[in-house]
This record gives sequence, C-alpha cells and structure tokens, in this order.
Amino acid sequence: MLSPHFRLVVWNCNMRLHAKAGLLRTLAPDVAVVPECARPEVVLRHEPRLGASGIVWTGRNARKGLAVLSFGRWRVETAAEAARDLGTVLPVRVEGDRSFRLVAAWKSPGGRALGSALEALVPFLSSGPAILAGDFNRALVRRRRDGAAVPSRLARGIERIGLASAYHAARGVPLGAEPEPTLFVHRGLSWRRHVDFCFLDAASLRNLGKVSVGSAYPWILASDHAPLVVEIGLPGPS
Repeated sequence: MLSPHFRLVVWNCNMRLHAKAGLLRTLAPDVAVVPECARPEVVLRHEPRLGASGIVWTGRNARKGLAVLSFGRWRVETAAEAARDLGTVLPVRVEGDRSFRLVAAWKSPGGRALGSALEALVPFLSSGPAILAGDFNRALVRRRRDGAAVPSRLARGIERIGLASAYHAARGVPLGAEPEPTLFVHRGLSWRRHVDFCFLDAASLRNLGKVSVGSAYPWILASDHAPLVVEIGLPGPS
C-alpha cells in the first residue's frame, strides 16, 4: 500500500523569488527545484519567513542561479558529486520519509551543455530512487526538416540512464507533443512551449501519482514559467 505522496515542484521563478514565495507555497511542495533563483542569503534577507527547511544553490550570478528548497519534514543537502564543475546542474540528496537522489538542472541560454554534466552524474543517478528535474529549455527536442519533433541526443541519454518523464507517462504523449505549456515566452499566450521536466527511475514511476501543470494565470503574472507538479507515492508501513 502507498502512504502520502512526495510532492515535487519545478518552477523557474524568473528571479526575485522572495517576492513570489507565497505563490510557491500555495503548491505545498515537499521539494522545489527553482531555476533563476538568487542565492539563499539574498532570498532570506528579503523574505525571512520563506518557511523552507533547507536550501541548496549553485550558480555564478548571486541573483540568478539554481536552487533546491525543501519544506516540512524533508531536508536537502548538496551531494559530494557537486564538487566538480557542473555548471547549473546540482546533485542533491533528499531525506525524509524516503531518500532520493535528485539532480536539478537549468539549461540557461548560453550556459554549459547539460550532456557532459549529466554524463558525469550517471553513477549518482543510477543508484537508488532518482529524480532529474528542472528547466531544460529546448535541449530535449529537435525538429527535423519536415517539422517532426524527435528526442535530442540529451533526451536519448537520459533514457539510457533508465529515467522517464513523469509528465509524458501520465499524459500518454510523446516528447514534443505536450498539450500543456510550461513556458510563456515574454509572458504572452501566443508563443508557448513545454520545457520543464521531471524524470524518474522505473520504481518511482510505478508509484507515480498526480501530475499537473499550472495554468497561464496567475503564473504569468509572476514569471514566464508555470509550475510542473509531480507526486510520487511513498511505501507505507508493512
């Protein structure tokens, strides 16, 4: 039997998380992957009531990096694998009612390619319950000359690790055919894409619960991204 779910949120906050923390809290995340987030001390200086039980962060710009936040009984800590230069890719250990290995990713424009960083983290992701989540921009899909969407080299590499997209498993659609966008370019409604993903190992995918995507409103009032929310069932007491 499955007990309550672990609730993961992926939301590119488009900077100034301190002014939008209340909106994030409405999603009741256990853990949130938040690209374009300032360093923890910057966020907490402006919003000391953030309510997070833990924050880990990586980046070169103090006001625009990649954060992972935990709430409630959950805790996060940066994994030892983060000692190498991974760009805006952050390996994290998540502890609570269950332990997860989480790799948060943000494909920032002009930033380092994700492929080499993820390749270095294959052993980390291949051991135990694993999650890969974040804003992948356009790195997972390429368009053929006929306009058809096909998985990119990076997407095929993620599949080889043994991870599959929670959203696509829940909706039964192929990569590149997502009916719900997570990015509203320039906060408009005419240019939309699905660029935020959560990939799970096979065992976690079997326990997949509800998967949802935020609607355009109220989210585009705060960011150009809407959140992706994924619930994973946790083993109950025997």
